[in-house]
Amino acid sequence: MTRTIFISYVRGLIQLVLLALVLVLIFNSRNLVIIYLYMLGMAIFSALTARQHYKYVDILKIEIIALSVGGLGVMGLVTILGIIEPTGEYLIPMGGMVISNAMIWTTMTSERLTSDFIKN
Repeated sequence: MTRTIFISYVRGLIQLVLLALVLVLIFNSRNLVIIYLYMLGMAIFSALTARQHYKYVDILKIEIIALSVGGLGVMGLVTILGIIEPTGEYLIPMGGMVISNAMIWTTMTSERLTSDFIKN
């Protein structure tokens, strides 16, 4: 059992170090294509996470489109308007906040919609 725990610890440590290296590269990047592709991945994983809350409907495609267009659209707008500096250091954390809030609202909306369908 001690060996299994140790192996799990080492695997987790290696994964965290690799993720940190990737994030450092993206945070220091000025390549907007890479930054926006990373945020697109965040939107897709957010939709997959929100999907776990749906019991009766499957709106994964709609959720992916909504989170991607909404989150990346907002971040594109603040980049174009020059509100924030177009680097990963600023775009990734703000994009995460925008996508996270959008995920929460779409989850609450779909739960409300589902409960209204069940009532009627």
